[in-house]
Amino acid sequence: MSLKFVDGSETDLVGLLAPYGGPFQGRDIQGEHFSTKTDFALDLIPGERPLLYNHGLDAKADLAVVGRIKSLSRDEAGLWMKAQLDAQGDYYEAIRDLIKAGK
Repeated sequence: MSLKFVDGSETDLVGLLAPYGGPFQGRDIQGEHFSTKTDFALDLIPGERPLLYNHGLDAKADLAVVGRIKSLSRDEAGLWMKAQLDAQGDYYEAIRDLIKAGK
């Protein structure tokens, strides 16, 4: 599942942060595997967390904080997030366009 904007917003979004199993032979796009037993250590960072572009692994973008994760929830599919993009950030327009295109 792609990230999607919420109710016509161009900053508020929702998406599956960590799918259980993952769409690529049981793994996510980074090759990681999560399950209902995964300890995400969510108590280590209370409140809002930074939203990073590509886990900070993109050589061109480096470790770019592109917004804030506002809330997290779990269901049978995995760990979901609601987040807000920083509309003043360097990568906002590019990320907005990718999300609109369903990437």
